[in-house]
Amino acid sequence: MKKAFILGATLMGFILNGCDNPAAEKETTYYYQTGGVSNTAYNVIMENPGLEAQHSLIFCNQYPVTGDIYRETVQGFSRTQLENDLDLITASGFSKTQFLRTLDSAGTIFEMFLMPNSDKVYFYVEKE
Repeated sequence: MKKAFILGATLMGFILNGCDNPAAEKETTYYYQTGGVSNTAYNVIMENPGLEAQHSLIFCNQYPVTGDIYRETVQGFSRTQLENDLDLITASGFSKTQFLRTLDSAGTIFEMFLMPNSDKVYFYVEKE
């Protein structure tokens, strides 16, 4: 009887302090990929309005830019790191607030930008 009470008390401690503890939840992390947009990828994306973010990314990977200086892939990125990188985007018409709202509601986002030097660049982000 005493052993059953101790076991029951131990299990109750795990239930109270374990899985349902919001403070123990893991911070959301993000996967992102950036790169140049080739003319072929750009044309395919523009000819297919309403593409999901993942499909646009597939076209950019299927038709890559040779010697892509914008190419980068990162996993496990924190929200703060993501927001700091978004602060570096100087493309005309880019809204960090709108970008993050779309990401938060959809879980993924793909955007293309025209750089001041006329290069086309994409930025893809998804919640991990």
